[in-house]
Amino acid sequence: MEEWSFVGELELEGWKGPRICQTFHHFTYGVDAHCRTLLACSIRRKQLQQGQHLTKTCKALVTPLSRAAEMGGA
Repeated sequence: MEEWSFVGELELEGWKGPRICQTFHHFTYGVDAHCRTLLACSIRRKQLQQGQHLTKTCKALVTPLSRAAEMGGA
């Protein structure tokens, strides 16, 4: 996983809300040679910067229906 590139900012969008995106079945974890935890998106096969999964959401995983539900429309 260390050789994977990082998810770009254009592939993510800001997240503000009472809960954070914790879709663990889409994340994969590992450690590098210095025993630091690595977090990656198993769908895109790219690493996430530290903490990005707490403040950002992936545009590919957010469907129009879930957006409407968040806004109270569905």
